Amino acid sequence: MLEIVKTADGSNTIFNAEVGENYHSKHGALQESRHVFVNSGLRYFLETRQAPSKSPPVGETFLPGGETLPVYLRGTYRETADPVYYEQLKDFSRENRKNPTEAENLLWQLLRKEQTGYKIRRQHAISQFIADFVCLQKGLIIELDGHHHKLNKEADDARTEILNYFGFTVIRFDNDIVLQSPQLVFNEIKEKLNSLANRDLTKIIKAGPTQPSPVERALKITASEAKVSPTGGDLEGACISILEVGFGTGLNFLLSAELCGEKNIELNYTGIEAYPLSPEMTSQTGYNQYLKPEIWNSFIEKYPDSLTAETCVAPNCKLHIAHCKLLDFAFKKQYDIIYFDAFAAMYQPEMWDETAINHTIQFLKPGGVFVTYAITGNLKRALKSLGCKVEKAPGAPGKREMLRAVKVV
Repeated sequence: MLEIVKTADGSNTIFNAEVGENYHSKHGALQESRHVFVNSGLRYFLETRQAPSKSPPVGETFLPGGETLPVYLRGTYRETADPVYYEQLKDFSRENRKNPTEAENLLWQLLRKEQTGYKIRRQHAISQFIADFVCLQKGLIIELDGHHHKLNKEADDARTEILNYFGFTVIRFDNDIVLQSPQLVFNEIKEKLNSLANRDLTKIIKAGPTQPSPVERALKITASEAKVSPTGGDLEGACISILEVGFGTGLNFLLSAELCGEKNIELNYTGIEAYPLSPEMTSQTGYNQYLKPEIWNSFIEKYPDSLTAETCVAPNCKLHIAHCKLLDFAFKKQYDIIYFDAFAAMYQPEMWDETAINHTIQFLKPGGVFVTYAITGNLKRALKSLGCKVEKAPGAPGKREMLRAVKVV
């Protein structure tokens, strides 16, 4: 049974008697959506994309299908990070060096000080990723795989294909092998280094005129979805993609669509909802009083269509609501931002366990932002293990803190 309930800020939410929980905070549905998701998620993403970078020189921008490497990838020292993500990657690299895993520390003692005959760097930023170890001269990346890598093999394969496209060779070792036979691993790395020619800094594979590039294939996206968002200035005309876990009433979508419309930003929005509200119940939320009439009216009209296919709700706004459970969601694309708005863990613990979080983060692009209203030790540990930089942020009314994470590997 569903019931419309007024919250503390005057806006409505819906109470689900079967679950025993509201779709939005009783302290203020509108305030929670704006603070946690639109401001701390979407606005934060846009502002950090606009912020000037303190990174090394940018040079030309890489676009899928291009002939030349970006300037930052031609370097042989520190300038191999994508300038857009440089500050985030630098902080995360430093943190990883301070807190290595047992396997990373053991292997580093064998690789440091050119014991292989070549300079090896650890936790080094390359493009949008952080390599566990890399020899830039030879273009060899050495990755150590723990438990979370096994759960995200598809994402790792995509990352490897992108790095191959940039002229790097990637070899991987399980942590257990390093711990059991470190000298054997060292010998294999040394042999691989000796077999490789120096990395060619001028050539890159060129995709055919109608053939998707390896980067596009690796991310499982189409050419139209590979549009690169402008950075370092005005974001007008950019394309932003958002995935929401727990679409519910659609309030997060509506507020995001309005903001993107104001900034002339194209929005591709996907919601996951196992139990979609009926059009009748959705129309009774009363959110029309907080939105521009054209957005609300179009949403109500197109809502049924969005449950079965991607639908244009506004000239620069597409919506698709995936009618499925989280673990059954299998879209072959990644998103700039994830709104994690599932019911609280006490009501739906399966939505907050390691398996659910691992499944969710595979859909987040490197540099992408994950936001949710909750913050727990288990959630923070799960996100960190998946290569995210986690931070606490001030919570919405009724909550002291919320969680934001940036995927930096």
